[in-house]
Amino acid sequence: MLNIAFSHCLLYDSVSFARSAQCLHRILNKLESFCEKVDLNVNLCKIKVMIFSNSGKSLNNYSFRYGMNKLENAKSYKYLGLTLCSYGNFTLARQELKKG
Repeated sequence: MLNIAFSHCLLYDSVSFARSAQCLHRILNKLESFCEKVDLNVNLCKIKVMIFSNSGKSLNNYSFRYGMNKLENAKSYKYLGLTLCSYGNFTLARQELKKG
């Protein structure tokens, strides 16, 4: 019989999409409950919230939390080498692809 003990567990990157603030709150609460249940820690420095809007208006009046920790509202985020922008276009991504 083989017994292996892990002191650390690496979870893959995850992206969640929600159509409303209430839906995102539910997703974050479910993530927190799951992680508590299976004794996983979340690296809160890496969690970002981005609200997509093609109107160009800043939507920073929304506040999201993971547990007692307020999450950062990001205007852009690089994921899998592609820069996503909150205003819904790919201008920054195209500029970066032209450079490379």
